[in-house]
Amino acid sequence: EKIGDGAMATVYRALDTELDEVVALKVLKSNFADDEDYIARFKREIALARSITHPNVYRIYDIGTSGNVQFISMEYIDGTELKKLITADRPSIEEGLELVRQICLALRQAHLKGIIHRDLKPHNIMVENGTGRCVVMDFGIAIGDQSSSITQAGAFVGTPEYISPEQAGSRP
Repeated sequence: EKIGDGAMATVYRALDTELDEVVALKVLKSNFADDEDYIARFKREIALARSITHPNVYRIYDIGTSGNVQFISMEYIDGTELKKLITADRPSIEEGLELVRQICLALRQAHLKGIIHRDLKPHNIMVENGTGRCVVMDFGIAIGDQSSSITQAGAFVGTPEYISPEQAGSRP
């Protein structure tokens, strides 16, 4: 079942038949299948996200290829994008603070590992049904201390509506 669509990939809800567990499959779009830069970005997302162990950061299980299709198997979050939640109904102050607290905990753990997300936005945060657990996702354009940035000098990365002033001013 298709559950999300982004610029680089489409996300599906699927059953891992080996583990008999529901997972999310992030499948690289076919027009990027032969693009070495996008494949490198896809693999970098895996490496960076796997290095962060925290309940508020999604878990990556595996990477795979089937023919010319590249995919990531990851934790399936039965929930709603934060963007949809805040658009549908504004949370109370207490609920909003709890969401922000969890997001900050996820980012703190990433920063302790030397990783900067670079595309944090409500679309990349899921809120789990029943528990209210926030999960930060999509480290596709993240950079880390141990990884080189694929971004070219002067190139723009991120979502314009959500970028920091430093990114908008071409500062790292």
